[in-house]
Amino acid sequence: MPARFGPYELQEKIASGGMAALYLGVHTSLGRKVAIKVLPPALAADTSFITRFEREATTLSGLHHENIVSVIDLGEQDDTYFIVMEYVEGTDLRLLLEEVPRFPVEIAMAIIEEIAYGLHAAHDKGIVHRDIKPGNLLLSATGGIKIVDFGLAFRMEDMERMTRLTGENLSLGTPSYMSPEQARDGETDQRSDIYSLGVTAYELLCGKRPFESASPSELREKILNAPAPSLTEEMKLIAPEVDGFVRKMIAKDPADRYQTMSEVLQELAVVMDALERSGHLVQHRRQFLPRFAADPHALIQEIRTAKIERHNDRGIELMSMGPGAYQKARREFDVVLWLDPGNQRARDGLAKIRKEIGDEATVDVNQVFGSAGGADAGTTGEGGSGGAGSGSGGPGGDSEEPGGGILASKYRKPLLYSGVGALLLAFLLFWFGRGGPDEGTVMVTSEPGGALVSVRAADERAFESTGLTTPCMVHLPAGEYTVRVQKSGQEPFDRAVVVEAGREVELNAPLAMARGYLILESDPSGATVRKKGPGMDSFVAHEKALPSTLDIAHGNWSFIAAFEGMSPETADVYVRAGQWNSARLAMTPAETVGWVVVRSNPPGASIAFRRPDAAQFHTIGLVTPCSLGLAAGDWIVKLEVEDRPAVEIEVTTAIGESEDQFVEIPAPMASGTVATGVGAIRVASDPAGASVRYRRAGERNSTSTGRRTPCDLELPAGSWEIVLSKDCYRTTVERATVREGMRGEVMTTLPAAPPGGVKVVVSPLFADFYLDGRLAAKEKRVWEGSASACEQHTIEVRHAEFGSRTIRGFTPASGKTIVIDTVFADKRGR
Repeated sequence: MPARFGPYELQEKIASGGMAALYLGVHTSLGRKVAIKVLPPALAADTSFITRFEREATTLSGLHHENIVSVIDLGEQDDTYFIVMEYVEGTDLRLLLEEVPRFPVEIAMAIIEEIAYGLHAAHDKGIVHRDIKPGNLLLSATGGIKIVDFGLAFRMEDMERMTRLTGENLSLGTPSYMSPEQARDGETDQRSDIYSLGVTAYELLCGKRPFESASPSELREKILNAPAPSLTEEMKLIAPEVDGFVRKMIAKDPADRYQTMSEVLQELAVVMDALERSGHLVQHRRQFLPRFAADPHALIQEIRTAKIERHNDRGIELMSMGPGAYQKARREFDVVLWLDPGNQRARDGLAKIRKEIGDEATVDVNQVFGSAGGADAGTTGEGGSGGAGSGSGGPGGDSEEPGGGILASKYRKPLLYSGVGALLLAFLLFWFGRGGPDEGTVMVTSEPGGALVSVRAADERAFESTGLTTPCMVHLPAGEYTVRVQKSGQEPFDRAVVVEAGREVELNAPLAMARGYLILESDPSGATVRKKGPGMDSFVAHEKALPSTLDIAHGNWSFIAAFEGMSPETADVYVRAGQWNSARLAMTPAETVGWVVVRSNPPGASIAFRRPDAAQFHTIGLVTPCSLGLAAGDWIVKLEVEDRPAVEIEVTTAIGESEDQFVEIPAPMASGTVATGVGAIRVASDPAGASVRYRRAGERNSTSTGRRTPCDLELPAGSWEIVLSKDCYRTTVERATVREGMRGEVMTTLPAAPPGGVKVVVSPLFADFYLDGRLAAKEKRVWEGSASACEQHTIEVRHAEFGSRTIRGFTPASGKTIVIDTVFADKRGR
C-alpha cells in the first residue's frame, strides 16, 4: 500500500476491520492532521461497490455541520481507494462508557441533542447513517460531539460480498443498535437512525442496552418481539418524561416512533425545559460538555454534590413547614442518602423526623424510588436499584454516585444483597453509620475534595479502587490497611490505618500539587524571569537568572524574560508531572521594537497581545494608559475592563516608531427587548467553536461577543465585519449586511494556520534526531524542521556512545521557529 496518497502522508494505523482500515495522516503542505480510510483490495475490485462508495462520498463532501466529521477528499492511487476525513482529537463514546458506565441526565441528553442536530442536517439532504452507536460518536477534546462514518455505513449485501471475497465472517455494525427493520433486512430510512439514537440514549443513561444476548439469533428475536425494559425500572431516579422520550424512539414499529429528527429535537426541548423548570437539573446541560471532555469524573462529582445540597436544602425547608410536610421532607433526605449514604445533614433530618413522628418514619422504598411523584424522579439518569441482576453494583451507580461504586467489592458489602428488603437494610445501615458486625468504617476526606480512594490490605500487594471519591465512608472488615487518596494533578497520599469492628477512623489527606522539572534557558543567557503558574494570582520574580532548573507544580506556566537591551519575551509551557521539561526564550534586540501608546475610555483596561496567526494572547501586566513595546510587524491587541465587552484592535509596529491608539470600550449591554432598527445574523464556521468579534465595515477595532460559533447575533442595521478566530486556524473576516427585522447568515471555512519551525543544535557531537518518535535526520549537529503549532511535541536526540536527550512538551508558535540547544556530556559527566 502507498505510504502517501497525493498530498496526504500516512503516519500510523488507528483502527482496522474487514471493511476498511483507518490511518492517521497529515496534509504535507498544510501540516493539518487528517483521518484516511483505505478500502481493502477485495472491495476495491468490486465495480458496483466502488460506484456507490464514490457516489455517497461525493454527496457527503458537501455536507458541512459542526456535529458531523467532514469528508475532505476522495481518490484512488495504485488501485487503492481512499477517503480523507476531518481528524478529531478526542475519544469515542464506546471507550468513555468503559470509564464512566452511566452518564448524568444533563450530560447524556446534551450528547443526544448534539447528535440529533447532526442527523437532522444529514436527513435534510436525504442521507441516512444506518450505524449510529457509541463507537461512531466522538467527544472532542473541546467538548464537541461528532458523528463518524456518516453515510458510509456498509449495507448487508456489502457484508455478504466481503464474506465471499475474503472468507471473513463480518457483521453489519453492532447488532444491539439495529432497528427491527434492519434486523429483518428490510429497507431503512431516517426512522432507523432515530431508533439507534434511542438505544444509544438508553445506554448512556443506565449503562446497558435495552436488548442484549450472546446469541445473535436470540438478540434478533428480542429486537423484533421483546418489549424494551423501562428506564425507570432499570434506574429508579430517571424521570418518567425521559423514559417516555426514549421509549418512543425505540418503538418496534417505525410508525410509532418520532418521524423526523425535527420532532426528536422538539420533544427533547420540551422534556428538558420541564425538568429545568422543576429544578431537576443542576444547570443548563450544554454548559457541561467542554468540562466533561476535560475531566468527566470531576464534573460528575460536582453535579452529584450540587444535587445533594439541593435536596438537603429542600428537605430542611419542608421540615420548617411543620409535620404536614414531613413525608415530603423525608423523601428529599432519602434521595440524599441514595446519592451519599454517609451524609450527616440528611441523617440528622431523618433522625428528627423519626423522633417527632415515631414508627411512621420507617423507610418506604417504593416512596423513595417510585417513578411517579417522587422527590426527585427526574434528578439524574444515574441511580440504580441495586437489585438482583441489575448489574449496577450498588444503588449509587458509578457515573455520579461514588457512594454506590462501580466495583461491587468487599468495601461495599451492605449494598450487595438483592431485593427490596436488602435495600431497606442497606439504608438503615447507612443511616446509623454502621457496616457489618465485623466491620469498621474509615471516614476519608481530602483537600481538595473529589479524590479517588483505593485500599490495600496488609497481605495484598496491589491497591483496589473503592469507586468512591472524597468525602466518603469506606466500610472494611477489621484489620490493617493502607488507604491511598489520589486526584489528577496531585501527588498520591498513602496512610496506614487499623480498622476495628464497630469503630470509626477518620483520615484526612492534604493533597500536594504534583510536580515536574523545567530546564528554562534564554538567548542570550543571563535573563531575569517572572513566572506565573497553577494557583498563582500574579507573576512573581524567579530568584535566579537563566539558565535555571525549576522544580515546580504540574500544569500550565507563563514566563516573561527580560534582558538589558532586549525586548521582553514570553513563553507558555505545560509542565508534566514527574518529567523533565525544557523551554528556551529567544529574545530580540531592543532596536527591533516598535511602540504602541494605548489609551482607553474608561482607563485601567488590561492589555494582551498576539500575532494574527497565533492561538493565544500574552500579557505582561500592563493597563491603560501605557506604552507597549512590540517586535516589528502586525499584532492584535486586546483591551478588557471588568463587566464590559472586550475590544480587539489591529496595529502594525515599525522599528523605533510609535503609534497612538485611543479605544472606546463599550458600556455593558442592557438587558431587555431588542430595539427597533436591529437585525439578526447567524454565524457558523467549519470547524465550529471559533470566537466571534464584530466591527463596523472599514473600522479597525472589533468588539468581542464572548460567544463561539455557531451563534446568533443581534446588530443594528448596516454593514458589518465578523471576525472569527480559533486555535490552529487563521483569523478570518467575513462581511455581512444586517437588515432591520431580517435574519441573515454567515458561514465560512477557517483555513488552517501554518506550522511552526523547530531548530535543534547539538554540542559537541553529531547525533540522530527523532520528532514525536519518528526519525527526522541522521548524524547531524543541526536539524531544522516544522511541527504543528496546535500540539505538544517531543524531540529525542540520540548518540550511540553518549546516550540520548529528550525534550518534551514544546509547541512552536505558528510561523515562528523555536531554537533548542542540547549539550552532551561525556561518560565522566564532563
